[in-house]
Amino acid sequence: MSLAALIARYKHPPVTPVTPVTAPALPLQAAPTLTVTPVTRVTPQNIEGQKQSQNPDALLLDIAVMLQANPDRLRALLSDDDMQAIAEGEHSRTYLTAYFRLMRSDGKPLADYEPAPD
Repeated sequence: MSLAALIARYKHPPVTPVTPVTAPALPLQAAPTLTVTPVTRVTPQNIEGQKQSQNPDALLLDIAVMLQANPDRLRALLSDDDMQAIAEGEHSRTYLTAYFRLMRSDGKPLADYEPAPD
């Protein structure tokens, strides 16, 4: 089959041009107004995203029970600035639990271990 025969075989009939139709002009609408909601920044010290004042001693007692530790030993690992940060909600329960677990893994005793009597 020749090239001319192939072109003639697969040649499509010409497409007739379509006249464009214009839609009627629509009135412009005002753009919707957007409202912006402020977002509270989440920090590693404040996983919950909001600072809440809390009793540092009660929080240390809860963590001590959870870690089977002595609350006085946990308190000894914190400075006065840390206690103030706990009271102001800058240090969360999650943050402090991770901190004390890290201290335990570094060899700091968190509980009172009495040697067994001989």
